[in-house]
Amino acid sequence: MSGADALEPVPGRFLVQGSLFAEFDPLDAEARQTYIADHPLMLATGGYALPTPPLVAALTQIVSSIMAGTPGIAWVAVPRFGKTTAIRLIKEKIGEALNGTPVVGHIARRHAKSDEGRFYKELLESSDMAVPPGRDAGDRFNRLWKGWWSQVLTRRSKRIVLIIDEAQKLSEAEYSWLIDVANILAEKRISLCVVLFGQPDLLG
Repeated sequence: MSGADALEPVPGRFLVQGSLFAEFDPLDAEARQTYIADHPLMLATGGYALPTPPLVAALTQIVSSIMAGTPGIAWVAVPRFGKTTAIRLIKEKIGEALNGTPVVGHIARRHAKSDEGRFYKELLESSDMAVPPGRDAGDRFNRLWKGWWSQVLTRRSKRIVLIIDEAQKLSEAEYSWLIDVANILAEKRISLCVVLFGQPDLLG
């Protein structure tokens, strides 16, 4: 990963050791395999996300960039290097480190054809905001930037952070529309910092 070593997640969910093996018979081979498969460290998804040194380095650089007013920063890694798990922890820690700064997580999708209204709709959904009725892109654009502006004012912040996973799937047009959102927020003296996580295709 550029800027740091590979991000290595430790996935799983927290379970109390006593309840997990309360009736475990070590001679029961079938039960033993079931317990192993269900162990928190063996699960593909869940609550475990340990701050490994590469992840801490990434978080430190991201927070420093945000505080310096950098409009964006990108991290690139090949698939299965732990980007999604890293994003989950980074999103949580950014809010703590920056005194409640709003952080929006978004997973980009690849579409055969770029559509402005759909782009704003997907960002609204990622922001847990209602999509206005109809299909007018202008209405969705206004709902998006005003919603983000409101979040920033409510938390008495001066910035909002957008973390995009699978950023290589966004088209050039979609990046242009995102700039439009950043520009109108800048007019309101609010900075939008975009943190991109993507596969090597993003470099192109």
